[in-house]
Amino acid sequence: MMMHQADYNVVYVDRRARRDRVQHRDCLLPSPISSGPESSDGNDEGQNENEEVIINLQCLLSAFNSVTICTTGTSCVSVLSDVDRNDPTPTLVLLDIPWQPQPEEDIVGHEGRHDSGIAADMLYGLPLLKFICNEVDALRMSGLVVPVAFLTNREVAATNGTLPNQTHWATTDKERCCEERELKCIDNGAVDVLISPVPKEKAKAMYMHCYRARKNVQKSRKVSWVGIDEQKPAREASDYAYLREKMYACFYYCALYMRVSPGSIEKIKNAIGSWDFSAHDFSDEELVHCAKLMLEHALEMPEVEAYRISSDRIVDFLTASRAAYNPKIPYHNFRHVVDVLQAIFYFLLQLRVLPPYVSEEPMEIKPPPARSLSKLLTPLDALTLLIVAIGHDVGHPGVNNAFLITLKAPLAQVYNDRSVLESFHCAAFSQVLQRHWPKTRELRKSMIDMILATDMGLHFDYMGRLEDMKEKVLKEDGMGSLKDKAVSDYRTLVCALLIKCADISNVARTHECSAQWAKILIEEFARQASMESDLGIPSSLVAPPDTGSVLALAKSQVGFMTLFAMPLFVSLSEVVPEMQFSVDVLTANKAMWQVKITSASDEIANNMSGCSNRSASASVSASVSDNAGNRQGGEKLEDRRLSGSHGGHVLGPVVMESSTTFQSSGNSGGGGGGGGGSETRSNVLALKSGAQASAEQPTVTVVVTQPKTLSPNPHAVLDEKRPTHQHSSEHLSAQEPPEQDIPDRPRSSPPDLGDHSSEHSCSKGCCGPTTIVSTSTMQRRPSSFFKRVKLWKSWRKETGEA
Repeated sequence: MMMHQADYNVVYVDRRARRDRVQHRDCLLPSPISSGPESSDGNDEGQNENEEVIINLQCLLSAFNSVTICTTGTSCVSVLSDVDRNDPTPTLVLLDIPWQPQPEEDIVGHEGRHDSGIAADMLYGLPLLKFICNEVDALRMSGLVVPVAFLTNREVAATNGTLPNQTHWATTDKERCCEERELKCIDNGAVDVLISPVPKEKAKAMYMHCYRARKNVQKSRKVSWVGIDEQKPAREASDYAYLREKMYACFYYCALYMRVSPGSIEKIKNAIGSWDFSAHDFSDEELVHCAKLMLEHALEMPEVEAYRISSDRIVDFLTASRAAYNPKIPYHNFRHVVDVLQAIFYFLLQLRVLPPYVSEEPMEIKPPPARSLSKLLTPLDALTLLIVAIGHDVGHPGVNNAFLITLKAPLAQVYNDRSVLESFHCAAFSQVLQRHWPKTRELRKSMIDMILATDMGLHFDYMGRLEDMKEKVLKEDGMGSLKDKAVSDYRTLVCALLIKCADISNVARTHECSAQWAKILIEEFARQASMESDLGIPSSLVAPPDTGSVLALAKSQVGFMTLFAMPLFVSLSEVVPEMQFSVDVLTANKAMWQVKITSASDEIANNMSGCSNRSASASVSASVSDNAGNRQGGEKLEDRRLSGSHGGHVLGPVVMESSTTFQSSGNSGGGGGGGGGSETRSNVLALKSGAQASAEQPTVTVVVTQPKTLSPNPHAVLDEKRPTHQHSSEHLSAQEPPEQDIPDRPRSSPPDLGDHSSEHSCSKGCCGPTTIVSTSTMQRRPSSFFKRVKLWKSWRKETGEA
């Protein structure tokens, strides 16, 4: 479908313009002036404009409804940054490129620069074009940005003698010079190059560039790299945009690194040396600085001098790694990466594999025990672990392996459904290292082993290997008798176990920090559950996430700690005793979560108890009132019973009656007509299965049908609800009998069917048949009762037809 002009955005960058503004087609253009941006009187700034600027605006407004005018590169970047990357509207950027080459274009040094290579105040012309194209390729700007260059000030270049043949303007010279400058713009990412002033005939070509960009993006977005068709009607395409395969582009460009204030630097230095470190306390730029300090500390070791790189290259590596993580994913983003990195950093400090780190908070490091396997680790292992921590989740899409396998995603098929994401992390991270730290290719095998160990699907395999290693080490009384092959295998296993501990170390952080991580992880699980529902595939989560329940969150944390974290940390601390500090924090955290479970459960039980008491009071009043009405109008009640209508309150899913009886008041028998001293069953409770009654409530003995009243006279007319099949109160937690064993009971009971015995026994088989029951206690019907009901139904039908 052809798009209208209003559907395209236009940004025009020209420092000859008077001011930044939005120019609409229906608004009057300023009057042109022939000499520079300043007028003679200085009062016509808002009225007059450079003549070439007016001509260029007229060209753009002939094809587009409005144009955003920027006078500096900084304002242009600001406008483009506000464009949503998922916005399907193309944005044409018309950039002023001076004909005369600028000094900043030839800057090739690396010191202190990122991306564009120049400071923000020098970001104009060709450097601005480079910057915009890099941002688009790195997916930090919309992929629908269309940069078009237009060359200006040709006469100035000729006057200054920068053109070939300065004294004579031959046609061949002009054509050759124009061609060189145009090609340089194309090499730096421009889709087209024009000459200012731009004639109106070129407006159509710019419009077609926008249209082509839109069509190309539509073709590339049909299927994401995880196999989701973005054109499915279940959700808007933008909801799954972050799963696109275009994420690979992030591996080749680095993000703009912002400087950190001196005050923040001191705070970071002190934080990374403490186990109380919380990644939530820092911004993205500060997290990059955290990682930089930790890598620099490790690279100070003389044993890893061959792998040492400059601070600027470390920053480039870290910013490129950060760009490979999606900030829209709640948990598996760069913040989680720095959390894992600091955990590994602290582990290695405790194990004395890294040199001591000086901070305001003193770190207590005890001498290594004789049986500790930490002696197996080398400085190169420490550096490898730190690098792996940075890239262990590169490109994570926010879903687990089971989701991709169930979806039959292309990524799962590439890796044969085995450690899908972990294999992808290895391949993707190797691209970042290849560009920014090529020396680390020598560590590739170790890195792959460590990253694959983070697959929780292999957790119990690693636990088995840990138990075997622990048994041999403890049995042989240390490592003195280990062979070289065993030492190498154990060193690899210890490194894998350390990265596993760091990957789930959020449960062993301080409780406040741990709880924050738990909430974020539940949010990511909830997103996956929503996607599974939209796509109509079975859920691959252990349980549906409940983002609003403290009880569910606490139970999930205790369950994870019990099943995964505690066995791992405890077993590893037996062969690496320096890790005992994490076991202590983990144990304290688990106890705090259990306290929350108890508190939340008690609160729920109290709320249910209060509701039950109110329901019981209402049922007592209704029962007494209905009993009086039943005694006054027996004939009407008989007609209503036979017609199958039911009145009054309907009790809860489990109906129970106390063995205690109450004396009815004087007016409960229909104005005294029923006689004084008669007993009325009124203590009926409506409780859910598993709820516990308070101590003040009478003991429940039998669960039966739901009649309003029960008269001592077996032939009295009954007003019953439909019976419910439940267990007695002491068996509420037992399994309910099979459905086929539940008799199909009638809605009404005949008055004379010999209902005086019961053959009921509970589902657990511990209660024998109940015989004659007193008239003040409701009873369960025997099987013979229903046979007689069937006969009575047929008799009533024949009588009614007659």
